Amino acid sequence: MTGSYSGSATRPTTSAWRSRIADSAEVPPSQLVPNPANWRRHPDVQRDAMSGALDEVGWVQHVVDNRQTGHVLDGHLRVDLATTRGEASVPVVYVDFTDYD
Repeated sequence: MTGSYSGSATRPTTSAWRSRIADSAEVPPSQLVPNPANWRRHPDVQRDAMSGALDEVGWVQHVVDNRQTGHVLDGHLRVDLATTRGEASVPVVYVDFTDYD
């Protein structure tokens, strides 16, 4: 099936979705601060798989960092692997969320 998605429920459109994307850049992984609330811990097999994918394919997704808090929201493992490997930079997209969001 091709074309646009047409879900079963129809909702009136009130306004366009706002973009929370503030910026993007290539930054040294040492400048990125892990989110202290991140509860995920990656087992060795997952770390090895991600490392292998990055070795073979390279970066295909940005690390997501919150401008308001200065913490990584998504990509903790990729940042950790880049730091361990001594990568000069990682691709980052900055978003703008408050603690309330």
